[in-house]
This record gives sequence, structure tokens and C-alpha cells, in this order.
Amino acid sequence: MTKDQLIKWEKLLFQLEIILECTHDLSTLTENQLNYFESQTQLILPEEYKNYCQIIGSGRFSRSQFSIDCPDVNSIQETLTSNEIILEAYTSRHSWSLTILQLLDSAYLFGGGLDFKELLIFDLRTYREIDQSYDIYFVSPDGDVNFLSRSFFDLIKDYCIGDQFIDIYIDNQYKKQSIEQQLKDAEELAGSNFSEMDEPHPLQYQEKIFVPFTMEEDNDFF
Repeated sequence: MTKDQLIKWEKLLFQLEIILECTHDLSTLTENQLNYFESQTQLILPEEYKNYCQIIGSGRFSRSQFSIDCPDVNSIQETLTSNEIILEAYTSRHSWSLTILQLLDSAYLFGGGLDFKELLIFDLRTYREIDQSYDIYFVSPDGDVNFLSRSFFDLIKDYCIGDQFIDIYIDNQYKKQSIEQQLKDAEELAGSNFSEMDEPHPLQYQEKIFVPFTMEEDNDFF
């Protein structure tokens, strides 16, 4: 990681309030651990994703309720198998188009929404050397698929910490409604009190809180 890349990620990290509930520190990985994961899986991880895993690490962002998982270098095969099961369950949940089925079949799962009902994936068919990254998609259990970015840094900055995640929820909700229902909901939303709703609305999460996940240490990498 270059000095400029380090500074860029640290600026994002300093925007967050870190809540250490289940761990004593950030759940980050070393460059050696990430290289080991790549060598064992024959996968190429996006460069910005690897930078993220070294600076911020696995955890949940309270504002968007997005969770990001860095590779588990202690249980590589178990993690890959678990991800395959999740993706296979998604493919059987809807009558997906052939294009979406091919996307899910070529996906690497690295995160998700609240309770992982939504998925964040890399499309492994789309790697380009010029940016050392893949297309990044958001997949919902309702059958919606949204292209987010090719930049993992922008994903964290704009969707996990910023406000662009709101557009996903609103766009996907409106796709399923008639014009009349959209106008009605817009009027209700304008005069609603989110605190009185049974389910929290994404707009409620204003704090830039990050809660790291617990990760087991591996002495082989010390």
C-alpha cells in the first residue's frame, strides 16, 4: 500500500466512531495474510478491498447497516463453502433472468445488509488490470440487483458512510409500485415520524458508527 493510499483510508477511518463491543481492536488483516488467502484460493482480491482490510477491517457500519467481511484466513474452505450455500439459496429464491443467474454464479460474497438479507458481491468476470477491481453489486432478497461501483473506496465512502445507500432502498421500493402508490408514499414520507414506525427506516441511522467483528488470530502470520 502506498503512502497516499494509506492516508486516504485513514481519513475515512477517522470519520468513524469505533464501538469495541466484541473485540479489543479493529479486525484487520496484514498484507501477508491477504496474499496467503489469494494463493490458497487462486482469487485476485481488489486492491482497494485489500487496503480496506488492512486499515478498517471486518465490521458493520451503523449508518447504512452494511456489513463488510474481510477474508477469514483461518477457515478459508469453510468460508468459501458458506458463501456458495448463501449464493445458491439466492438463485433458488426467484425466477431470475439468465443474466442475473450468471452474475450470481460468478460472484464473490464479501458483505451484506442488515442480517445479511441483502448481499454485496464482486462480479469475478469483470476484473481489469487498469483499476485492479471488479464490478460491485447489491442484491436484495426481493429480486433487485443494483450496480454500485467499481471502486471499493467509493463503496465505503458513499454507501457505507455516506448517503447513497438511501437511493438503493428507495429505488428498489418504487420499482414495485404504481405511479399512484409512489406519489401516495412520497406524501406520507414527507409528513411521517420515523421514530413511530415499527421497522427502522434507513434515514434513522445518522451516526457514523463502526462495530468491528471478532476475528481469531493466527499465530502463523505473526
